[in-house]
Amino acid sequence: MKDAKHNVDKNITAALIEESAEELYDNAPCGYLSTLPNGLIIKANSTFLNWIGYERQEVLSEKKLQNFFAIGGKIFYETHHAPLLKMQGFVNELNYELLQKKGGGLPVLINAVQVKDKAGVPVLIRVTVFNITDRKKYELELLHAKKKAEEAVKVKAAFLSTVSHEFRTPMNAIIGIANLLQRTELSPQQAQYIEVLKFSSENLLDLINDILDFSKIESGKISLEEKYFNINHLLHSIVHGLHFKAEEKGLQLYLHLDDEMPPYVFGDPVKLGQVITNLLGNALKFTEQGTVSLHLQLLEQQGQIVRFLLMVKDTGIGISADKQEKIFEEFAQASPEIGLKYGGSGLGLAISQRLLHLFGSKLNVKSKAGVGSEFYFNLELPFGREEAADIPIERSVAEGNRTVRGVRLLLAEDNAINVMVVTEYLDEWGVLYDVATDGAQAVEQVEQNTYDLVLMDLQMPVLDGYRASLAIRSLKNKDCSNIPIIAFTASARFDYKDRIVEAGITDLLSKPFRPEDLFNVIVRYGAPSPAVSGGTHQAAVFNNLYSPEQAPENHKPIISLQQYLHITKGNSATLEKLLQLTIQHFQDYKKNYTEAMLGRDAGKMAEITHKIKMTIKLLEAEELEHAIQICRSIVLTADTRQLRQAILHLEKSFDQAIAVLKKHHQK
Repeated sequence: MKDAKHNVDKNITAALIEESAEELYDNAPCGYLSTLPNGLIIKANSTFLNWIGYERQEVLSEKKLQNFFAIGGKIFYETHHAPLLKMQGFVNELNYELLQKKGGGLPVLINAVQVKDKAGVPVLIRVTVFNITDRKKYELELLHAKKKAEEAVKVKAAFLSTVSHEFRTPMNAIIGIANLLQRTELSPQQAQYIEVLKFSSENLLDLINDILDFSKIESGKISLEEKYFNINHLLHSIVHGLHFKAEEKGLQLYLHLDDEMPPYVFGDPVKLGQVITNLLGNALKFTEQGTVSLHLQLLEQQGQIVRFLLMVKDTGIGISADKQEKIFEEFAQASPEIGLKYGGSGLGLAISQRLLHLFGSKLNVKSKAGVGSEFYFNLELPFGREEAADIPIERSVAEGNRTVRGVRLLLAEDNAINVMVVTEYLDEWGVLYDVATDGAQAVEQVEQNTYDLVLMDLQMPVLDGYRASLAIRSLKNKDCSNIPIIAFTASARFDYKDRIVEAGITDLLSKPFRPEDLFNVIVRYGAPSPAVSGGTHQAAVFNNLYSPEQAPENHKPIISLQQYLHITKGNSATLEKLLQLTIQHFQDYKKNYTEAMLGRDAGKMAEITHKIKMTIKLLEAEELEHAIQICRSIVLTADTRQLRQAILHLEKSFDQAIAVLKKHHQK
């Protein structure tokens, strides 16, 4: 009797377990199906049936899984789903839309796995179906949010462009007139007034630029523009420029340099100067009495790399420990009272921190409230020789006049004050010029006259500078393919370089400009040069880069080993290893750069350029450097023929450099 009762209990338990399992299967939160290998459904849970709106008898042994797919889903099932399932025995997370009986579609993810018999033959397919309606809705919301954010960025960029132009145009006039007044005979008091006017207007311009710079950094539109520069001269010029502000507040401003520090380093002097100027400006702003000092200290020198410290110290109001992290946030200051008392945008330190990140560094602070602050950072930069610098405006008037006197220039500018400022300088330097007050006039003047150079404001009535430049390049009865056109603008649009390239513009001069900036542009582009006199203008060329067929004959050596000899201190074994390594690298770079060019992969090209830049500078391989510049400037806009020509020129430049390296290596 006991055995019989025990068997009954076991049977009841088994039945309950089976019933419970069936109930779980039938009411699971996902759809479960069993199909034959051809897709015919032989079992389905209630969840799946409820989703599609069919009765069980309408589906089982009546319909295949693929019958519930639209035409696109059926094609995908036949071409991808079924072959993949047959090949690997399972498929995971395939996207489909199930057709419902009432109409409409249900977005789902489908997983499937084969069930095989003892002989290994598939006899059944277990299918799991997940309803992803909520997920799709969330993805759609994210997509809408992304589009909305992108539109907001476009609106912001357009707003900044307009505001920038509206602010910078009068600032150009104020600073320009102040510069002109400073060149006249003034009493000591008048000279001081002009200095205050210049200083205040430049401060206002700095504030405007802070907002614009932060927007550029935020959108990833800013990068380092590296070259050799004298760091001692840079620091001297920054400190000299701030002496007036220090004297005005009765503060002592000091510069401490390290005699062991190599003077010439390879980096971006403009952005480094921006960081240091901001730190010194803050120190002077927040110090009421005492001293402000800038320190340069050599930390380590290994091979051609130098590591050094830059620090700004002050005896100002200081920052409490709990506020020291906050000051690096955007639009943040240590307290609202400081903002009210001292002013400022609260962006300076945030911008400096972001710029230092580009250098691979970080801004640090040590401070004590009421005692003072120390802001400092370390940099690692290559060091080496002096590069050719811009021609200084301080050169003698006679020498300057010999350089630009007689240059014929067209100034296309609609702002009368800007015209007055520019033409005052042109008269002083002996430059011959005409003025056009809109883009249409500029095109007409170029068609009727011969000019060495065109200064083209980008925002003008009738025809803006972009369209006027295109029209000049397209003149049918006159070849204007070679005339340098310099964009002359106060705009801060992030896409201006792309638009300038498309318009066939040669280079850019930003407003407000320094007199020496204008002078250097006229010197660089005003006189006809062999590099551009015999060829045709290539629309996608920026910074006056010529195409390969326009390259001038180069009488300089292809490479120079002077820096290599200096690095290796004349040790022939070390030099041999260095040459072998360079040859191998150049061969790899040539292959990788060519592949990147053919794929129009500008990002990869930038990465390779960054790796090879230092070696090219050390070898003074100007032809190779120029070939790389051409490739980078045209890769996204050139047609197939131009692209192929640039690649051939690049490969030839690499081959020439490699041949010289091998020749020296064999010696």
